Amino acid sequence: MPLFLRLCRDQIALLDVTHSELWGTEVADGELNSERRLVQYKNGGSRRPEIHDLIVFAPHSINQQSGHVAIVIGATDKGIIIAQQNVDAAFTQTFNFSRSIGSTYQINSDYATILGWLRRK
Repeated sequence: MPLFLRLCRDQIALLDVTHSELWGTEVADGELNSERRLVQYKNGGSRRPEIHDLIVFAPHSINQQSGHVAIVIGATDKGIIIAQQNVDAAFTQTFNFSRSIGSTYQINSDYATILGWLRRK
């Protein structure tokens, strides 16, 4: 089994959904996404991603329907390191937070819009 799927296996109940279907558009920041049984945090919120969180990317010009997902493998107050597959970028990639007044955690990507992150409750 590929490393990425092994990392995902314990994180989400269903692997047969598109990446953008993981994200509940009606779920409030920090609330349980009951369909996925994961707590959902919006990009730009007050909680930073933690190791093992799933970063959910919105659909974009290259992958218009499904979006993208990555796993946080490193996290600090300054940024995160993700593991990912099936993109032109490297297997691991670092993102720094853009913080306004030290109260929010915003991750910006040249690749696609990051919707937020999902975490086991």
